[in-house]
Amino acid sequence: MEEQSQNRGIGRSEHDNWVIIMDLDGTIIDSDIENMEILKELLMENGLENKMDPIFQGLAMGKEFNEIMVEIDMQPETRKSLEKQLIMKMENRKTKLFPDVCNVLKNLSQMGLNLSIVTNNYYTFTMKTLENHGLIGLFDEQLILCYDNFDHLKPSSNIIQEIFRRKKLDDIGKGIIIGNSLKDIEFAEKSRLFIIYLQNNEDKKREDLINKMSYDKLYKVSNWIEIQNAIDQVLEVSIKK
Repeated sequence: MEEQSQNRGIGRSEHDNWVIIMDLDGTIIDSDIENMEILKELLMENGLENKMDPIFQGLAMGKEFNEIMVEIDMQPETRKSLEKQLIMKMENRKTKLFPDVCNVLKNLSQMGLNLSIVTNNYYTFTMKTLENHGLIGLFDEQLILCYDNFDHLKPSSNIIQEIFRRKKLDDIGKGIIIGNSLKDIEFAEKSRLFIIYLQNNEDKKREDLINKMSYDKLYKVSNWIEIQNAIDQVLEVSIKK
């Protein structure tokens, strides 16, 4: 990875008007399976086993847990209680990074790119996760937008506009989204941004849907080295234009 970064010939000043916008769960941290186990445990503890199928089906389609609870007509009091319990469980879980995440993020930071996280997770959990893995200094803290610290959720294009406003950047087209869900692709399409999609071969239904998509700014990758290579390709093409 060090050898790769030394061979990159593009200077810092050519990158500081670009923003790399990343998802957290399933993209930076390898958490999909653990998240499902936590959610299954939560529903069983609350006697909601009959809600598992529609909830897990919704999650597979890229919907958020809070969004699904509303769709299946769960009572407000129940939703509030489950949300509180879920926050506690998520904050106490141990997380692990995908291979090469740390090296790639450090390299992107050294290239002068603005690093952002946009997640429908909670701010305290997001910051704790970054701190635990020694990543917190790599991201611009004003560009960490979460479920509970910003008014809009993915896939709203208002998020992209706000990120570029905070950095005082004019060209909203100079953004690259990294994610692992259908919602991340929709998020990119709404603002006509590049999307680097981290594939999940265990979710065949989702991958079949992705393979049928024809968005012209979609890159499909299977690991973080390929993410770095895809970012390099986008930047190289943009500089040549």
